[in-house]
Amino acid sequence: MAKELSRRGYDLIIAAEDDAIANAAGQIQSNESIVLPVQADLGTYEGVEKFHNELKSAGRPLEIVALNAGLGVGGDFTRETDLEQELEIINVNVTSTVHLAKRVLKDMVERNEGKILITSSIAGQAPAPLEAVYGASKAFLTSFADALRNELKDTNVKITTLMPGPTETNFFHARAWTGLKSGRARRMTPPKLHIRG
Repeated sequence: MAKELSRRGYDLIIAAEDDAIANAAGQIQSNESIVLPVQADLGTYEGVEKFHNELKSAGRPLEIVALNAGLGVGGDFTRETDLEQELEIINVNVTSTVHLAKRVLKDMVERNEGKILITSSIAGQAPAPLEAVYGASKAFLTSFADALRNELKDTNVKITTLMPGPTETNFFHARAWTGLKSGRARRMTPPKLHIRG
């Protein structure tokens, strides 16, 4: 997603919790754009505020915001998964999305322009056994985006929901998904993703 926006000439500010974000920025940057990395843990209030402060300090209006931070873990809720990891999923997938949307949408509405892309998942379209917290977090994001889209229908601020199925990215390698059907499923390549809104 970031590479495509860079290719289209957008300057980017990107965030991740570890210092690998600097290397990622170097790989994304193109002749058409500047990519600035911010090391911030979006699973924390302070991390979201730090990232938002970096956005404001750029001194330019935001044209597009991709609320794409996400975590997942799979397994039987009562026997295999860890509460700390599941609370972290809620903090990153749900809380940070609401937090950052609250911060950036006010300016967009005042300017009457801007676009927000919220990454949900087809996992949020129905109950997701063995992915209970992840699926529920994505159901929240879909509902949240739909509600915002309705609230902003009389403005030029656009809300879009990205709803991928299993997609060939590093996401499945980051947590314990390989034992699950979704972890072994045939995965789409990123250009074939479904967008709603």
